[in-house]
Amino acid sequence: MTGVLGGVKTIEPGASTASAGFGVPAIPSGARVLFREPSFWERYRYWIVATVAVIALQALLISSLLVNRRRLQRARAAAADEVQRMSLATEAAKLGAWVCDFTRDVVWANESCRRLFGFSTTERIDLARFMAYIHPDDRARATAALQAALATGERYDHEFRIALPGSTVRWITGCGRLERSADGHPRRMFGISQDISERKQLQLHAERQQNELAHLARVSALGELSSSIAHELNQPLTAILSNAQAGTRFLSRPDPDFAEIRDILGDIASQGQRAGEVIRRMRAMLRKDKPCMVGLDLRQVVDEVLSMVRSDLLVRSIVFQAALGDVPLPVHGDRVQLQQVLINLLLNACDAMSDVPLERRRLRIAVAVEDRTVVCAVIDQGHGIPVPDLERIFDTFVSTKPLGIGMGLSICRSILALHGGTLVAANNPEGGATFRFALPAMEGTAS
Repeated sequence: MTGVLGGVKTIEPGASTASAGFGVPAIPSGARVLFREPSFWERYRYWIVATVAVIALQALLISSLLVNRRRLQRARAAAADEVQRMSLATEAAKLGAWVCDFTRDVVWANESCRRLFGFSTTERIDLARFMAYIHPDDRARATAALQAALATGERYDHEFRIALPGSTVRWITGCGRLERSADGHPRRMFGISQDISERKQLQLHAERQQNELAHLARVSALGELSSSIAHELNQPLTAILSNAQAGTRFLSRPDPDFAEIRDILGDIASQGQRAGEVIRRMRAMLRKDKPCMVGLDLRQVVDEVLSMVRSDLLVRSIVFQAALGDVPLPVHGDRVQLQQVLINLLLNACDAMSDVPLERRRLRIAVAVEDRTVVCAVIDQGHGIPVPDLERIFDTFVSTKPLGIGMGLSICRSILALHGGTLVAANNPEGGATFRFALPAMEGTAS
């Protein structure tokens, strides 16, 4: 019989009551236990599992935070070291680093950049304040360069002057890289600036020295052309004298022909203008003016030079041909300097043919447009350039002439480089040499 008496579990008759150990009666097999007290695990296992899971998750999060904290500390230390190295590098190179934030209109600048532009350490800098320090004569070009970089996304690279209090002027070179936002608008520009005043002064000094050498070369060339210039002046002066004598004879007649006298006076005026033009060109070559870059037709420049050397070519028994074409060839340059280049090349060509037979003394000059450049070639039939000298013919103090000082071609190449052009030399297969220079063609030139 099984039952419960006073809350005590009962066991069916005949069941074993042998002890299971520790004084606890063993439950017989086949017995049913009623109203047993659940164990702690059975009662709270879900809470235990949840608690253990929460503790494990918290431990995982804490471990992750500790790992990230250590990584962050290492990253901060590395960044601090990098900033320190960058600061040392910028200080050593005298570079000013800056970041222009276009969304907030604020410019961050390091200490070197602030000293460079004269900003205080606590002064807030915006783009307008930054641009205000640029020299008034350079501000428009600097602004245009910045706007072009913002529009195209290309690298900002520009040289300008800054005007500091106390009339101090510095030359600055600045370059920057643009960063755009997700919608394509300019966001920030990272850049550096450097004081290049000393380098600019050296460059200006070198340019002055170059101009002095170019002037001496022009004077030397005019000395070589003295007979040609004298002949060019003698022709109009002789014509003026002859016309004046003829006009005097016409006026001495009882019934002078005033129409004929009018033509004589017109011819005198024309010859006077011709003589004045020769003198003007000679004075322009002798002056030491700064280069005047204007739009020119290279055909006219070549024609003017040919008129200056024509007599010299005839004296040397040189047959010359000019292929100038009928289409204007506009270039941007200084007329006198380009004339100097042509005179030097033509005189060199004449010297190269001084000891060749008369039938070979032929000189050709041709101009044309090739791939957006205006090209001029001076072709002679002399002995050519020795192969070892081809590579260094344009070096300073290198000359193939017995009495040459080796400055003419070097100056010519420097002049053309200032014009954005090039000068090359090559030997002709049939003999002689060709000197060929190219200048950028102005917009609208037909190719």
